[in-house]
Amino acid sequence: IGLLYSLGITTVRCFKKPAIAVIVTGNELIAPGKDFQEGCIYESNSFMLKSVLNEHGFDDISIYHAADNLQYTIDIFKEASKEHDFVLFTGGISVGDYDFVGKALSNQKVKAIFYKVKQKPGKPVYFGMKSKKAIFGLPGNPASVMVCFYEYVLPALYRSMGYPMPFAKEMQLPVNGNYSKKSGMIHFL
Repeated sequence: IGLLYSLGITTVRCFKKPAIAVIVTGNELIAPGKDFQEGCIYESNSFMLKSVLNEHGFDDISIYHAADNLQYTIDIFKEASKEHDFVLFTGGISVGDYDFVGKALSNQKVKAIFYKVKQKPGKPVYFGMKSKKAIFGLPGNPASVMVCFYEYVLPALYRSMGYPMPFAKEMQLPVNGNYSKKSGMIHFL
């Protein structure tokens, strides 16, 4: 502020930090601290995403939970997208019997920009736009969520705020041991 005023600059172009909705999908998810039930897993993606978003300076974050039901997923998306600039789904974007996110987004006329990337983990990642709102469908696996967050979501958040170089710095490091991968796929270790 002092530097700007000392140069006679009284106005600057600024960008609002985006409001972010995280929609967790899956009937099998239970809240940490609840009694464990057979066939269930503890939900961690919302806590993980909220923490990493906070770490990067984003604090307008709302968490929603969607049952494995098409109409309920549509309703939660409509509610979340009213007040938020970014909507992040976790889970439900693949092709299983209970994966309704893609169908819900199609129903709501979200323009798909891409779906599925030749990478591991995180192949079934989705990105679409609706009325200047960015919509991401992240896989349900926590490791996949984090890879997709750092590779796609965080750069998009930074770009929305005018960062000229929103991507993480690249570096090459040695691998301690042998590793082989399928040709044509990017692997994140």
